Amino acid sequence: MTATLSRPETKLRGLTPDEVDFYHQHGFLRLQGVFTSEEIEELSNDLDYVIENFATRGKGWSGPWRQQIMTAEEEAQSVLVALHEVEMYAASWMRAILKPRLVESLADILGEDVEFHHATLHAKGPDYGAPFPMHQDHPFYPHEDGRYIDAILHVDGADEEGGCLKFLDGSHRLGPLVHNMEGAPHLDQQVYRLEDAVSCPAEPGDVVFFSIHTIHGSSLNRRPRWRRVMRLGYRDPRNLQLSGQGLGRPGLMVHGRRPKLSDENLSVYGDPKLNTAIQRRLSAQEQAAQALAAAVAPVAPTNGQSSEEGERATGANTGGNGQAAGVERMNPYGNWGKPAQPINDDD
Repeated sequence: MTATLSRPETKLRGLTPDEVDFYHQHGFLRLQGVFTSEEIEELSNDLDYVIENFATRGKGWSGPWRQQIMTAEEEAQSVLVALHEVEMYAASWMRAILKPRLVESLADILGEDVEFHHATLHAKGPDYGAPFPMHQDHPFYPHEDGRYIDAILHVDGADEEGGCLKFLDGSHRLGPLVHNMEGAPHLDQQVYRLEDAVSCPAEPGDVVFFSIHTIHGSSLNRRPRWRRVMRLGYRDPRNLQLSGQGLGRPGLMVHGRRPKLSDENLSVYGDPKLNTAIQRRLSAQEQAAQALAAAVAPVAPTNGQSSEEGERATGANTGGNGQAAGVERMNPYGNWGKPAQPINDDD
């Protein structure tokens, strides 16, 4: 299994030769000022709206590692807000994913053809913003090789006190490692230690690249403000996914063209006939349509039932807000004809 990348045989457009060499040697790279202050202000405002209306708040990853790197007080009060596929909620974030300097820099490492895979928000709360154990991102969305880059877009600055990213220098050359799968995937924190990692502080608008195989983690955010970053995953479309987050879902081509890899036709819809989750969703939609039709039609009292009782009976299958019982929350992943995969939040 290939763990590292060779330099693409293309003219560099976003990076310098030294930056490309640094990434290949160390497994990470910080790009300063990719986004302007005006762009970050728009992204920040839209992100606040998305967090308030759609995001999930919790204590962060679970697992035995928590007691190893946090005190009892820190563990009890840790805060992490997470969200997948922010581009589904705000147009500014779709533009961010397609930012020319960003995707051209990615192409300088991955090659001419670059496919967007996913977006995941990690917002560490003030004072007790949840840390992340040392881990690779490979267990969350395994791919055949190392042609996959996670790009961390910093909406807020992150320094040592703010829980900035930390990397084990050159660890991407180890390839995929076996992780402890109790709770969220993580490595042995006594073998791969956070204190041995290189800190990578960043300012708003900076983007940090790292390999899917680079070992990384982060400490608590101890500052009295949020630390919001968005992980944007990009890959060479020839690097086939094996399992995990977003499996089977084709991503947006943000640079170059999608190569023809087999005789099969790419299906952007999947096959609802093979997907019981989609069948349940269709059934729920049918129920909602029936409930709506019943709601606008007068209900005749039956067996001595009053008109008011009949109206209450009509609404019995709705959630009180016009939503039919059984209608699921918005799922930005879909399923695309594949077996459902657990969604984990990773740094």
